[in-house]
Parts: sequence; structure tokens; C-alpha cells
Amino acid sequence: MKDACKKEIRFMVSCGAVMKGEGKELLLVRRESRGDEKLHGKWELPGGRIEFGEDPEETAVREVDEETGYEVSNPELFKDVFSYMLEYEEKRVHVLITVYLCHLEGGEKDLSDHKISDVGWFTRKELESIETIPPAEYIAKNILD
Repeated sequence: MKDACKKEIRFMVSCGAVMKGEGKELLLVRRESRGDEKLHGKWELPGGRIEFGEDPEETAVREVDEETGYEVSNPELFKDVFSYMLEYEEKRVHVLITVYLCHLEGGEKDLSDHKISDVGWFTRKELESIETIPPAEYIAKNILD
């Protein structure tokens, strides 16, 4: 336990966006994080860190565009805030995520973000067969019929 106290501790506040497609599907991105087995290749909500001075709603809209190529509007705060820990040998990261339900306005799939290897729409059933990062699975269970 003594070694755990020496680890660097980081706290990250992030915004994720949820879009429900016409066919009751959830939009997710596949994380490209080589060297990080906890995140690499796993699917999660599009989203990221809040930039200094940015409103969380703006973060959600911007991150969806940057990570997926899709344009969204009218972000509405989801009822729950999510918190989870990532434990590494040299650091501990506490992630706090606020999630926004957004309306899809247009755009098309774009994989130009180097941190994203794929973008996809998933039904609740399809989510059972992929590895996700919180809170994707919880969100799907609560917004997809």
C-alpha cells in the first residue's frame, strides 16, 4: 500500500455525447491508444476533455465532430454522472464523465482523429459482443429499448 501513495494521481473531467440513431442504435468510437491495454481497441462514447473556458455542452458537440465527423445539436444533460478509476503502475487516473444526449444533424463518418480507429452504430444486443469503456454499456441499457 505504501507504493500506491507514491503514484501520480490525475483527475480528468470529460464530456461524452450520446446519439441515438433512427434504428435505436448508439454511436461509439473505438479508442486507438497503443501501449494502454486498458483503453486500446475498446469502444466508448465520443467525448473528451473540457477545454479551458468551454461549456460542457460545447465540449460534447465539438468532440463528436472531431472524433466521428458527425454534426450534433441540442445537447441535453443525461440524468447520471459517471466516475471510474484507471489504475496503472506509475499513476492512478480518476475519470469523471458528464454525458449529453444529442440530436444528429448530419455529417459522415470521418476517421481523421488519430486517437480513433473506428466509428460505429450499435444496437443494445450488438454491445454485448464488444469491449466497452464506461459508461457506454450503462447508457445503452437506459436509453435503447
